This record gives sequence, structure tokens and C-alpha cells, in this order.
Amino acid sequence: MAFQYSEQSTIDRIIYKANITGYVYVIPIFICLIGLYLILISYYPVGFIILSLGILYVIKQWLYTLTTELYITNKLVVAKYGLIQRDTYL
Repeated sequence: MAFQYSEQSTIDRIIYKANITGYVYVIPIFICLIGLYLILISYYPVGFIILSLGILYVIKQWLYTLTTELYITNKLVVAKYGLIQRDTYL
């Protein structure tokens, strides 16, 4: 899934590859902690539902960070998003 862009007349050099920061996990982990707290204070059904939603949100954010590619070349800024359907912005 690495960046591959070629023009026959010129060569693009990758100057910088950016990454998604770990801050995208703050809200999902906070939701999981709320779910765990509710389970601990005996609100089992609500706690399990919120914990499950938090875990699904963590998985969603993990896939987002895994499949996002951000590059700066000498001619373009390239952003690729998505797992199944790739959206590429040049």
C-alpha cells in the first residue's frame, strides 16, 4: 500500500512522510474507561454496551491510522485514505 506515483517525464521524490498521531485514541479509550467504571459500579448492561462501543471505536481508529498514507513530494501533497475503497487526493 505504499505510495507509488510516476510520470514518464519527471521523477517525484518523497520529501516527508507524515503519520497520524496517537491522539485519535484518546476519546475511544475514555469511552472504554467509562464503560469499565459503569461495570464496576454495577450498571452491567449499560457498562457492557458502552465498553463494546468504545472497543469498536478503538478498532475503527486503529484501522484509520493503519490505512492512512500522507506524503509530501517535491511536486505533490498526497493523502490516501481507506481500507476497501481508497480515496487518493493529489
